[in-house]
Amino acid sequence: MSMIIAIISAHCDDAEIWMGGTISYFVEKGHKVHILTLVQEESERILEAEEAAKFLNVKYNNFSLSEVENVIDFLLRNKIEVIFTHPENDTHPEHSIVNMTVKSMVLHMRRRSNYPRNLFSYTCYYGMLSNGETYQPQIYVDVSNFWKIKTDAIKLHCSQSTLLLEKEYFSQFELYGRRIGTDYAEVFRELPIFGRISDINQLSKIFS
Repeated sequence: MSMIIAIISAHCDDAEIWMGGTISYFVEKGHKVHILTLVQEESERILEAEEAAKFLNVKYNNFSLSEVENVIDFLLRNKIEVIFTHPENDTHPEHSIVNMTVKSMVLHMRRRSNYPRNLFSYTCYYGMLSNGETYQPQIYVDVSNFWKIKTDAIKLHCSQSTLLLEKEYFSQFELYGRRIGTDYAEVFRELPIFGRISDINQLSKIFS
């Protein structure tokens, strides 16, 4: 059964960087995916994001942090079942703000509806958090077969340099891959909604 999924990030290329392979996996499985950004971007970056989204066969929308009600309306109107966002205590200030904003939005949404059913975070720069701890994955997704699609999508953000990504951050996904015996993996943690997390059947529905 197909699902409707939203990735809510700060910047135009965040979704592709942190879970571009998993996005491609979801699309192959027949799920409908929306990418939303909450930091108002320049028109050039928005055009790049739209092109990357088209390449990935997903939808893209740019909002701002002052448009929370509009974002909630969008998510409810589209009956978003699963949301992915930045981790708690992300070292990038705007990433951390988006995480807190998304968690607040989800609570408001659940008071008004049954959506979303699940909330997850993806990893961050070097897997290091602002509280000095490291990001501890609960879920590993083998994205080896989708790695080229991920990197090609990132390169469509032409205004951004990919050199640092290729030299530094991509090694994270190689390390995660080694942990499960594959070339590349992307990783996630579930964030509880009203203190509750998914059972194994729901997780299997999302990631299998």
